Amino acid sequence: GLMEIADIFVVNKADRPGADVFVKNLRQMLAPSFSNHYHEVPVIKTIASQKDGIEKLIELLAHQLQKSHTTDKKFWLLAEKAYYLLEQKRMKGIVKSELKKEIEHQYKKNNFNLYQFVAGK
Repeated sequence: GLMEIADIFVVNKADRPGADVFVKNLRQMLAPSFSNHYHEVPVIKTIASQKDGIEKLIELLAHQLQKSHTTDKKFWLLAEKAYYLLEQKRMKGIVKSELKKEIEHQYKKNNFNLYQFVAGK
């Protein structure tokens, strides 16, 4: 999703009530998702109408542009997409209702083992 793709999160209108709470919640929400595979994604506050935080945003954007486009994050995202595509490809042609009938048939033969059943597919 969008949260996994972002390199920087910008919370504009940071002078509005609740902005600090929003930033805190955003950081907490991001922490578990990115702690294993990715570097911490910066969350910065701006007040664009007052040009507050804009210099920091420009610095962060420049830093991101200097980074290689072949980052670990990119490879994890590609691996996730490949996993999804492989899963869809391998599940193509499997009809749950037919699978249920096969399981019922095998189950009636006694000593049904789900793992052996799946291994035989």
